[in-house]
Amino acid sequence: MEEIDKNDIAGFYLFLHLKRNLYEALKNVEEASQDIDLENLKMHRF
Repeated sequence: MEEIDKNDIAGFYLFLHLKRNLYEALKNVEEASQDIDLENLKMHRF
């Protein structure tokens, strides 16, 4: 069996961690966007 480099393993876990953080951030954005009153925003201009 081929020996796996420790840097490859660390990179893999770093990649998984970043993907999880991205997923959590996108989920939070989706939840926050559902709370926005779009009709109220349409009536008021910045």
